Amino acid sequence: GTMKKILALILAGLFIFAFAACSSDKSEAQDADEQAAAELTDAAEDASGVSQKMEYDYGFSGTTFTFDGTDYDMSEGAELVNAVVDAVPAGKNIVVEGHINPHMNAYGIFDTEAREFVNYVYGTCFIWYDGDVATGVYADHADICAYDGTVIASLDMSEQEVVYAMAFSEDRSSVDVTILNDTDERTVQVPLG
Repeated sequence: GTMKKILALILAGLFIFAFAACSSDKSEAQDADEQAAAELTDAAEDASGVSQKMEYDYGFSGTTFTFDGTDYDMSEGAELVNAVVDAVPAGKNIVVEGHINPHMNAYGIFDTEAREFVNYVYGTCFIWYDGDVATGVYADHADICAYDGTVIASLDMSEQEVVYAMAFSEDRSSVDVTILNDTDERTVQVPLG
C-alpha cells in the first residue's frame, strides 16, 4: 500500500523531471541560434543599398504565441496544446513548444516571413542544427523521427522508460538518445545516415 504510493509519486516526479529536462535541454547549435537571434533580425536593403534591420518581438502566455504584436493561438493548429512553454529562434523560423502531456509536445514551426505556423511536429526532445528545422529530429515515444515524420529508428524501450534528452554527435552523423527509467538512465546512439 504505502510503498506503492511512494513508488507512484517517485515515478510521477521522474516523468515530470524528464519532461522539464527535455523541454529545456537545447543543443549547442540551438543555444547559438538563441544568442544570435536574441533580437530576431532580418536584414533588408532599401533602394539606396543601405542595410536596414527589421526587429521583431515575440513571447508567449497560455496557449498564445505573440509575434510582432499579433497573437496566434497555438491550440487552433495543435488542438491538444494546453500551454506554450518555450519559443526558440531557428533561422527564419521560431520553434514554439506547446505542452500536451508529459510524454508529448507539439512544436509549432512559425515562419517569421509568412507570419504563420507552417508545420507542427508532435513528440519530445525536438533538436536541430544550423538554424534549420529541416535538420531536426525528435522522439515520438520509442521512435526517433526526422523532421518530416520519417521513422529513423525504433528503440527497444520498456513501458517505464522515456526519452529524456537527445543531442547530435559532433559530426552530426548520429544522435545520442538518453533514456530514463525509474532506477537509472542509458544512452543509445542512433545513426542518421
